[in-house]
Amino acid sequence: AKDAQKDGTFQLIEGDVKTYEDVRRAMSDDVTFVFHLAAMSKVRPTLDVTKEDMVGFCVATNVLGTEHVLRAVRARDAALAQKAKDDGSEPRKVRVVYAGSSTYYGNQPTPFDEERTHLRTTTTPYATTKAQGEDLMRLYYTMYDVQAVVARLFMVYGPGEPTEGEHSAVTGRFFDAASRGRALEIEGDGAQFRDFIHVEDAARGLILASLAPEAPGRTVNIGSGVSVTVRELA
Repeated sequence: AKDAQKDGTFQLIEGDVKTYEDVRRAMSDDVTFVFHLAAMSKVRPTLDVTKEDMVGFCVATNVLGTEHVLRAVRARDAALAQKAKDDGSEPRKVRVVYAGSSTYYGNQPTPFDEERTHLRTTTTPYATTKAQGEDLMRLYYTMYDVQAVVARLFMVYGPGEPTEGEHSAVTGRFFDAASRGRALEIEGDGAQFRDFIHVEDAARGLILASLAPEAPGRTVNIGSGVSVTVRELA
């Protein structure tokens, strides 16, 4: 990353998605694609009832932060439109991809349907506010023609994932235990299941969502399509 910054192919801008000016500053003159992954992430940390501000923090980060991203994209679209008008070039718009969550489906019976949003069930502050972020994406697409795409990620795993603490998932804990020669600890009977997708495939899915001509205004699932129980994973 340091080398890329030196030759101008990468720029790191430190800021907070909850601060609009930080987001707007990051949306520089040469930005044409935006991947919105900033969030209060994971279900478990948001269920700590001893943290009285957790719901408010999730709203500020996942809802207000998403509105900041969309507002900055809209401002960037306006600047691009003005530039095209001034120099007579073909107008273009920014494509913004929102990293949604499979928790959007809650505890609905299968099969899931990406477009039937009225069936949504929200069970945690994380799931609720990530779903509200999706609502904002669709609203900006409908009202302002922002080229917004929702990509719902399932259980992402891979190198560098947390192996302990409230942000760790079963894959990280299992891989860490196995590498140390320790027993794999299964909660319950291990019959609980998830759709696991490797981080490289998830990244590839996000990129494809940013390039597909028919994607704006749509919701896509990014998963393996295969159900794996915790026992099978072990």
